[in-house]
Amino acid sequence: FNNDERADLPPGAKAGTDGSGGPDSIDQRLRMASWGVVVLDLSMNTIAWASSGIEGLQTVPRAELAALVWLAEKTNGDVAVAIDALSVIKGFHKGPFGIHESHQDLWTVLWQHIAQRTGKIQVQWMKSHLEPQEASEAGFETWAHFTNWAADDLAEEAAARVRIPDT
Repeated sequence: FNNDERADLPPGAKAGTDGSGGPDSIDQRLRMASWGVVVLDLSMNTIAWASSGIEGLQTVPRAELAALVWLAEKTNGDVAVAIDALSVIKGFHKGPFGIHESHQDLWTVLWQHIAQRTGKIQVQWMKSHLEPQEASEAGFETWAHFTNWAADDLAEEAAARVRIPDT
C-alpha cells in the first residue's frame, strides 16, 4: 500500500483485524498495545497485511479500533471484516453519530475515513482464539477464522516490537 493513496480492493475482499496488549498486557504501566490487519482476495490469497503500535491510551480495545481505522483509511471497495472485539462491532453499528464511552477520537477518525472512501465496510464478529475445527463447528466462515488468527499473529509481533525493554 502506498501511504499517500488508497488501495482498491478486489471484489469479494475479506479482512480480519485484531489488537494485542503484548506480553506485558496485564500491567498497564508497561502495556504497549498494537494492532494487525490481514486482507484476502476472493480466492483466499493474502493481498495485504499491516501492523503497528498505537498512540494514546494503551488498551487492547483501542488497538482493535485502530486496526479498523487503518483499513478504512488505506482502502477503497467493499470489504467484509472479521473482528473479535464486541466493543468495536457494537460501536460500528452505532453509526457515525453514535456516542461512545471511550476512544471517541478514533471513532471520529474512522467515520471521516469511511465517508471519504468508496465501497462499504461490513463488520462481523468472530470469536477469538478458536482452533480451526472449533471455528467451523461454531459456524464461523473459514475466511473469518483465518484472517482473525493471522491478524492476531501480526498484532502480537507488533506488540513485541514496541514493547518497553526489560532494562
